[in-house]
Amino acid sequence: MILAGAFHREGSQLAIDEKLALGIRLAGMMIDDDEPKSAVTVLTQIQSDADRLPEVDPTKAAFWQMQSRCFTALCAYDQAIEAIGTSLKLTRDQYAKDRLRANLAEIHFLQGNLDKALNVNLESRSPAC
Repeated sequence: MILAGAFHREGSQLAIDEKLALGIRLAGMMIDDDEPKSAVTVLTQIQSDADRLPEVDPTKAAFWQMQSRCFTALCAYDQAIEAIGTSLKLTRDQYAKDRLRANLAEIHFLQGNLDKALNVNLESRSPAC
């Protein structure tokens, strides 16, 4: 991937917000192209920048959402569960939280943990408006 090479060579020259935005998008494209191992390299390169962001910064949540997607694509389920937990703490958007909970339930289901899979959905239900 030409863009990946350019990102690895010149990413450090970008402003942190640009580096994070581009890195998250690039990792997403790599996962969409069935190259999650390549996405790991990009996410590793930007993780320290994401970790320095305040908890309320939506970019930090976006990083951890992408990290959870990457681990799930790699079938690294223990790491995916941890990344989803971090994502849920950081994410403010309810739709994104529902999607994360659905992914978490699916991972538990794939691992044969039916009780945990069902509890993810029960714990996340909010009263109807």
